[in-house]
Amino acid sequence: GLDPSAVPGFAESAYNLYESTGAHELQQALSEFDGGKVAVLVSRVPYRCPVAPYEAAFLMDTIFREKQIRQRTDITIYTPGKRPMAVAGPAIGDALLGMLSEREIAYSGERMVTSIDPASRRIQFDGEQAPYDLLVGVPPHKAPQVVVEAGLTDSTGYIPVHPQSLEVLTDVENLETEYSRVYGIGDVTTIMLPNMLPLPKAGVFAEAEGGVVGANIVADIAGKPASASYNGRGQCHVDIGGGLAALAGGNFYAWPAPRITLEPPSARNHQEKEEYEQVLDTWFTR
Repeated sequence: GLDPSAVPGFAESAYNLYESTGAHELQQALSEFDGGKVAVLVSRVPYRCPVAPYEAAFLMDTIFREKQIRQRTDITIYTPGKRPMAVAGPAIGDALLGMLSEREIAYSGERMVTSIDPASRRIQFDGEQAPYDLLVGVPPHKAPQVVVEAGLTDSTGYIPVHPQSLEVLTDVENLETEYSRVYGIGDVTTIMLPNMLPLPKAGVFAEAEGGVVGANIVADIAGKPASASYNGRGQCHVDIGGGLAALAGGNFYAWPAPRITLEPPSARNHQEKEEYEQVLDTWFTR
């Protein structure tokens, strides 16, 4: 779930990327924008779809260049993370920083927002402020209250699950559970990786996890062993604007840290991203 009220002033100040209304209002605001300071704010981690705020910055960069106002526009990403995509390792983070730098998009890491003042258009961090003319925000995320009240969450705020079977865990250290045939998939779960960072909250993982759990439920109903296992693999296209997309992916369960590669931006990767989005459209329109 989303919790914009956790940051005072967020709801009144930011175009919320994670709601359809906010995205539509941002589209209108961008059509009228004529230059100034643009802030892309990640308010808390973890959040769904780790690349989304970076894609927003890249796409706005393209829009501003097409409108010929980029020379009088500054774009800065503010985030609590020290580097982008930390879970994927320093090489991926450095590559993404390089792509941002090429487009003159600033990265301001280790910035934890405490409040936003819509009147003065300033973001308040611990001990410092940042002005903005246009604020695009990722609101704080949290597990739905019904899940919390059910007692399924742990100190991460989400449901700990077994990395292969996706069974809900009551003893994370020993990968054991007191519950039988209770599973969790997707954004509401926490899977801690060997590098002690959580598996990202992304649709590609939720889809694969759902297939594993579905297969095991079917096997259980049929009286067969539940043998399906999640392997921690996944990939994500990163739209960098201009009809180009990079492709990051690999084995997130690798030891001692995820083994992720990044294909350089290309038109082919962008086409694959669009084709996958068309598949998603069929899921939600039937």
